[in-house]
Amino acid sequence: MGEEKRLVHSEYAGAALGDQRLNSRLQKIAGTLEANPDVGFPNAMTEAELEAFYRFLSNDRVEPERILAPHVQATLGRWKGQDTVLCVHDTTKFRFNTPREGLGQYGGQTLFGHVSMAVGRDGVPLGVMGLLPWARGKDTVSQRRRRGELSDHESVALPSEQDRWMLMVNRVESRIEERTRVLHVMDSEADDFDVLRMLVGQQSRFIIRAAGNRRLQADDDEPSKLKEFVSSCPVVCTRSVALSKRQKTRFRANTKLRLPRQSRAATLSIGAGAVALRAPPYYGKDVPRSLALHVVWVREIDAPDEVEPVEWTLMTTEPIDTLEQILAVVDGYRHRWKIEELFKALKTGCAYEKRQLGSYRTLVNALALLLPIAWNLLRLRTLAHDEQKLPAATVLSSVELKVLHHVAENPLPKEPTLRQAMLAIARLGGHLKRNGEPGWLVLGRGYLKLLDLAQGFLIARRCDQS
Repeated sequence: MGEEKRLVHSEYAGAALGDQRLNSRLQKIAGTLEANPDVGFPNAMTEAELEAFYRFLSNDRVEPERILAPHVQATLGRWKGQDTVLCVHDTTKFRFNTPREGLGQYGGQTLFGHVSMAVGRDGVPLGVMGLLPWARGKDTVSQRRRRGELSDHESVALPSEQDRWMLMVNRVESRIEERTRVLHVMDSEADDFDVLRMLVGQQSRFIIRAAGNRRLQADDDEPSKLKEFVSSCPVVCTRSVALSKRQKTRFRANTKLRLPRQSRAATLSIGAGAVALRAPPYYGKDVPRSLALHVVWVREIDAPDEVEPVEWTLMTTEPIDTLEQILAVVDGYRHRWKIEELFKALKTGCAYEKRQLGSYRTLVNALALLLPIAWNLLRLRTLAHDEQKLPAATVLSSVELKVLHHVAENPLPKEPTLRQAMLAIARLGGHLKRNGEPGWLVLGRGYLKLLDLAQGFLIARRCDQS
């Protein structure tokens, strides 16, 4: 039971790399990285293993999609029993300290990664559904338009980095039988009329945060801009939520800063309504002149003077007929931050940006290798923060719980909660209570130690029975 839960068996098994030796090599590498996610490759492997590892990453048959394929299938298996699964999409930059071959602009030191991650309605990450990596080798369509080299009409006809949103949506939906079970969640970078009209046209479900003050198709006595419409909507409810800590970040083509904030309790006012977005004037006649959508808005009440108040305008295809449906849209978007935590797990828990790999190919293959490990670190930390007092037996096997009762430093209740069990697991990994909440690495180390102990228990029991 314990061995079956190792990532090397559940998230990497069955890869089809075109050569059994490559498949076996992937298994060995995954086992090494799982046990030492933040350790440099030269320190985690012998000289012979390291040479084989570099050859593996450089092999033409090894591609990110093939590496991730078993993990995607395992992720789909975790969807069972869930009516709706959130697919959260986002893009991050990976910055390296020296130039790498094939990374193009930004001094050859920046790789882009667009990722989709499945998240349950309860907020537990289910796994990664896709990866689109790229390096920016030339100026983008947006940059050329801002410099006046392209007109708005010319720019919408050209392929651009915005295409990544629909490419990933279509990739995700092609992998599932019931596409209506997927609810795509995206931040304001996806607020693009092309993205919106294609999602609506193919009847995909989505929640996208609005970036600008879009024009509306409206009568003379009705609001003609999105912000005016939101201001005119009545408040349907207020709600208290816990806001997580946030570092300073840039968004929307680096034009605006998201200010840093400390975690705090916030009171939010919430409203909703139906709108028709007007197509930008530079679109041709073959594009619908308007899109019918629902809007759910969220605004923080009495925010402290020194902080940026929460203010969301969410465009969605989800129904808003009842208060429960409106709040489901808000909760769906609140889970979007999980993918930012996934990126943090990659950069901190797996030390991806510190990897000394010299080319685009080796970097993207290593990224695919580390994504399931980063997902597992995020999953463990999410479970460790569980405040719903779910029983530990919903996640851990009876053998794992029995072993944990015996090895826990502090006695566990007969039927511990999930949080109590995860804190005991963190202690196995070296966590000290005075250091606050357990982080990525101590949870990962503790969980692997528990799996090893559980496996030893099962082997000992089989020996006694033979």
